[in-house]
Amino acid sequence: MSTDWLDRMAAEATVDKLAEGTRESYDSAWNQWVLWRQLQRKSPYLTESNFTERKANEDELLRFVTYLAVVMKRANGTIKQRIFAIRYGHLSQDILTPRSTDPSAGLRWRVSPDGLPMSDENSPQHRKN
Repeated sequence: MSTDWLDRMAAEATVDKLAEGTRESYDSAWNQWVLWRQLQRKSPYLTESNFTERKANEDELLRFVTYLAVVMKRANGTIKQRIFAIRYGHLSQDILTPRSTDPSAGLRWRVSPDGLPMSDENSPQHRKN
């Protein structure tokens, strides 16, 4: 039985529950991400259909986070907010289904305690197994 409709409803609920101030903050952070991707002549949407594309997307997120941390000197909380804004930008366009267990469905949006994005392979849950 397909749960695509449930994933879409969860994404819509997430977007709908954001406070107006959070939404404005996410919009600003999303615009920074869009500019980052435009400078590279790439779409702001991270889509993938195989492991190679997934790895490239994770690497791109890490480059963005590194830029924010090292060049822009942003705090961990600000970096986390940027990552969540990127996730929000994808969810609001129904691009990703982050709850899916299908590895080809999209990035897993996990953030480490120090504010860095983590892939499934680096998450504490995966290391325990």
